Amino acid sequence: MIEELRKYNGVFVNDAFIPLWNNFSQLVFLEGSYGSSKTTYAITRLLVKCMESPAGKFKCFYGRQQKEMARQLHSNIVREIVRNHWEDRFEYSTKPNGSKKIYCNSNGNMFELFGCDDLETLKGIDNPTDILVDEINQIDFSSFGMLVSRLRTSGAILQLWGCFNPCDVYPAHWLVKYIYSKNGGESEAEQIVLEALQDLSMISHHSVYTDNFFQNPDAYLSRLKLQAGGDEERLKDYTSGRWGTKLNAQPY
Repeated sequence: MIEELRKYNGVFVNDAFIPLWNNFSQLVFLEGSYGSSKTTYAITRLLVKCMESPAGKFKCFYGRQQKEMARQLHSNIVREIVRNHWEDRFEYSTKPNGSKKIYCNSNGNMFELFGCDDLETLKGIDNPTDILVDEINQIDFSSFGMLVSRLRTSGAILQLWGCFNPCDVYPAHWLVKYIYSKNGGESEAEQIVLEALQDLSMISHHSVYTDNFFQNPDAYLSRLKLQAGGDEERLKDYTSGRWGTKLNAQPY
């Protein structure tokens, strides 16, 4: 089976992400085309980190801009638990209205759901070691700053993971200004932000749908063509993971 050929250290992971496996930068940005498995990689790596960390030294909050939409991430985490045959290592619910907390049976470490649309929830994030934000381009910079400030658990490896498709990210977006091109700094406030970010270790990684060996690339490309609706420029954005392109057709 092709999946068996793509296992790394006994874990299912695509080749493109293997160089990241032992990287523990404080900020990890995974961007690229649709279907590249970037979020799947982040989930898998966090599950392993959860199992390997001492008790009380791992607590991951996972979410998106909208908490309701973030519930899909719970299903994604459970899917990777099952794919890797770790069902006996974690406690979780598969009921639609069940708890979205996931516990590691051996050490009590856990995953917990959050949404950036609830400011009080953000303020209440308690002692995380890791924060996973899917579609991080949908949150504003103040939410990003709030999340980074929550990472302060003593004696643990602290990381914020952000996954996104750059096709709808344009030059004025905070990801471009502060993380990628670093073209902010026009004002004193922006310069302070850039200087503060320099104190944090950071890595970014680009992947495309053909890096994902757990799907049929031809079949997936056909679905992307349907999604693009015949717009060749939009299809290029979807398949290459290039940064936002202004289109004459319907905008993103």
